Amino acid sequence: MLVALDAAAQRHVACEAPRGPDYSCPYCRQPVVLKRGAKRIPHFAHRPGADCPHQGETSEHLAMKDAVWTALRDLPWVTECELEWVVGERRADVWVRTSDGLRVAVECQVSPLPEEEYVAKVHAYRAHEVNVFYLVHPKALPGYAEAFGVASLEGREIAVPEWVRGIGRRYGVPSEGRSGIGEGDPLWAWTRHDAFYVFLWDRGQVWLARAMPVSRPQTWGGPRGREKLDPRYLPVQTLQRTRRVQVRGPLDLARGFTTSWNGALIPVGTRDAFLAREAPEALTEDVSRYATWAEERARGRAGSGPRARSGSSCTRPPARPARPPRPPSPPALPQLGFD
Repeated sequence: MLVALDAAAQRHVACEAPRGPDYSCPYCRQPVVLKRGAKRIPHFAHRPGADCPHQGETSEHLAMKDAVWTALRDLPWVTECELEWVVGERRADVWVRTSDGLRVAVECQVSPLPEEEYVAKVHAYRAHEVNVFYLVHPKALPGYAEAFGVASLEGREIAVPEWVRGIGRRYGVPSEGRSGIGEGDPLWAWTRHDAFYVFLWDRGQVWLARAMPVSRPQTWGGPRGREKLDPRYLPVQTLQRTRRVQVRGPLDLARGFTTSWNGALIPVGTRDAFLAREAPEALTEDVSRYATWAEERARGRAGSGPRARSGSSCTRPPARPARPPRPPSPPALPQLGFD
């Protein structure tokens, strides 16, 4: 955790807390220890044997919460910004109050989240008139390479986990009568094909990942059976889990939040990114660099993983020594026959 209480019940953030005082957990009231080192970000840890539902967070989750809190607290439209703020029986990773009086709970999701837990969180926040905005760590999507960022996901066909699709469905299908969306609206062409949308947090920026369904012709038959495999005559099958990912953004959080076409909370400018057909210029260089590395990796020439970004590991490995020639086969013996 990143926040603890001192003896006077004052909140302290780990990166700003002084050493020396005794700290306790704001939720279970058990003593915690301030840890501030070179490998992990400053945080509070429970002592061995403690029983608290908020202990044992991963380093990625701690770093993501700290980065989101740092990015939001200095924005002009933010009047209050707190880390690990308690709302009823839930704890928001980052809690924000806007200049318009809007209260937002920003959830940073790294590990898999069951759909029941996700629905319970949304209803619990709504009971206290708090809006929810989910940010997903891109490592939750298969094929993400940290050295290349979200560029490693652009244009790829991946099997999206079910819990990510559950979060994304909240932004994928518009409600009737909201924002005038219908068959004549350009948004309708994107939302009616079982697509969903996820907001990703990568390198201090928010990106919109659009996951489109993938359809492929079935090769098991046609009007004339297996002998005719012309794609024009083959039935089309829509894959269940595989989606083609398109990354758009980055979104400017300085413009604040607004209500989306289906009532969900989204950053201002999401609609423009939603309608963008081409990849942004910020991703062009990284996408081409990742494509080069992936191609050379498939050929067996890439180095050890995503370090190929520096250009030093995309080299051909040393050639194997040639095998010695096989010895000649002995001459065949004559076949003897008997009458």
